[in-house]
Amino acid sequence: MLVPSLWPVLLDQPYIPSAPIKNAPQYYKDASTALLSLCSGYMVYDFIFMMKNSGWTIESKDIPFLGHHVATLLYMCGVRVMGSAHISAMALMWSGEFTNPIHNLHSISRFAIQLADDDSFWHLINPYVEFSFAVLYLFFRALVGPLQIVHISYDLLTKEGRKNVPWYVSLFLIPVCSGIIIGSIPWTMESWEMMKDGLDVKYHRDWDYGPGYEL
Repeated sequence: MLVPSLWPVLLDQPYIPSAPIKNAPQYYKDASTALLSLCSGYMVYDFIFMMKNSGWTIESKDIPFLGHHVATLLYMCGVRVMGSAHISAMALMWSGEFTNPIHNLHSISRFAIQLADDDSFWHLINPYVEFSFAVLYLFFRALVGPLQIVHISYDLLTKEGRKNVPWYVSLFLIPVCSGIIIGSIPWTMESWEMMKDGLDVKYHRDWDYGPGYEL
């Protein structure tokens, strides 16, 4: 729901990450507020239920994921309070969530394998779904995301960017958006291994359909 909704909004106005929203049309303001609110609400919901499912305890492996949620929420709330840099938040939301549909299909296929008969439809498509997900995730997290952050950081620190966003706020936003990518490094590395496995013919022949895992 979020990815296809963000795309026309991002195309509606010039792509200036630090731009203020005050001069934009009302429909654009409403759409941007709705999308930022939707994603903010999801981050709160996901954080609470992840904590609940873990028995309200935090293990070391949970810190990057939970930290990503906190950082994302602070970023989105911050740009709404300022009334600027909303484009940077929505651009990061779009690239960050782009892989979710195939990620969901990957999770569904792995769990379905555990319930299905041998040589089922899910056994057939899972290696291809997993490989496609790994390639797409690597593309967005290892290439698109870092390039976005470089451009957003540059824009925030230009003369015009400092007019729209105070420099001391930029010193907060830049590490936050960088931390989102840095926090995803463990899953990016795991995707790299998944992609290499997908290119290994022997891997497909000796495929282990044991319990699945999530990125």
